[in-house]
Amino acid sequence: MTAPAAAQGCKDFISTYADYADVLEAPRIVHEAVAISILAAVLNPHVTIQYGALPSTLDLWTLVLSGSGLGRNTLVNLAYPVLDASGLVRLIRSATWGSGPALYQDLAQNSIGLFIWPEISQVLRTLSQSQFQGAKEWLTDRFDNPRPPDTVRYRATGQRTNTPPITFAEAPRLNILATSSIEWLVPNLAREDTTGGFLPRWFIVRVTEPNRVIPKPNRPDSRLVPALGAHLREVVKLQGVADLSRVEDIYGTWYHVAHDRFARQPNSAMAMPFFNRLRTLVLKLAVIFEVSASRQLCVSPAAMQRAIAQAASFEQTIFELLPTGMTPEGFAQERME
Repeated sequence: MTAPAAAQGCKDFISTYADYADVLEAPRIVHEAVAISILAAVLNPHVTIQYGALPSTLDLWTLVLSGSGLGRNTLVNLAYPVLDASGLVRLIRSATWGSGPALYQDLAQNSIGLFIWPEISQVLRTLSQSQFQGAKEWLTDRFDNPRPPDTVRYRATGQRTNTPPITFAEAPRLNILATSSIEWLVPNLAREDTTGGFLPRWFIVRVTEPNRVIPKPNRPDSRLVPALGAHLREVVKLQGVADLSRVEDIYGTWYHVAHDRFARQPNSAMAMPFFNRLRTLVLKLAVIFEVSASRQLCVSPAAMQRAIAQAASFEQTIFELLPTGMTPEGFAQERME
C-alpha cells in the first residue's frame, strides 16, 4: 500500500481489517466481528442514535461463539497493532474484579472502553459468586442507559474508616468483546439471564468449524495497518446523532417481517426479548457499517442492507439456541436427543 493511500484511510475498515487479520483457520466473520466491536467502541459515547422516540447509544456487547481451539486470544491480539497505529491502544480495558463494589468503583473511574473477555463463562461464574450479589443485574441495566447510576452508599459506622460512597459523574458507556463455545456458555447461564435480559443484549456471532487447514499461519499484512489506523483517527472525530432519514423505509419493512418471524417461534416468550434488542442492534450495525465505509453519520441504504444481512445470521443463531431453553438442563437434553 502506498503512503498516500494509507494517509487517506481505507475504503472500508471492516473489510480491510478482515483482509489484514485473516491469516488463521478462524473464518473471516470472526475478524469482521472484532472490527465491528472496535468501531463501536471508538464511536461510543460521542455518537448516538435517535430513531423517533427510541434513543440508543453505541453500547455493543459482541459474543463470538466458536469451537474450542480456535485461538480466541490470538484473534484479539491481532487488533493491537491497528490500535497502536491509531493512537487508541488505551481503548482496550482489562480488569479482574474481586467483588461487586470493585466493579462499581472501576466503572466510576473508567466509564468508557472496550472490555475483552476471552471466556465469558468464566465471567459468568465470577458474577454468580456471593460477593457479586446484584452486580450482573446492575451491569445489565447499564446497557444503553443514558442516566448515571445511583450513588453506591455504605453503612455509616461513625468511624473515620467508613467506606466512602461510589459516585458516578457520568453514565458508563461499555463495549464488550467476549468469546466462548456453546458447550461452555449454556451450562453457565442462569434461567434469568435470558428472561431477565442479560443474554438478549448480546450481539451473538456463531462460528462454524474451520473449513480450512493452515499448518503455519502467515503474518498479518502490515502494509494495511497505517490505513486502518488512519481510518480510526478520522472516526474518533465524529460526534452527534446519526442520520437515519434515508433508510427509514428499508428498516420499517425489515421490522415487520422480522417481528413476525420471532413471534411465530414455538417459544415466543423467550424469542421476543431477543427481537426487542435486535430492532435496536440493526440500527447500531447500520451506523457502524456506514462509518466503516464512509466515515460519515448519514446512513446509506447500502449500510442498512448490510446490517440486515448481519441480523439474519444473528436470527439463525438465536433460533438454533431457543430449543435448548438456554438453560443447562435444556442444553443437555437437546444434546442427548
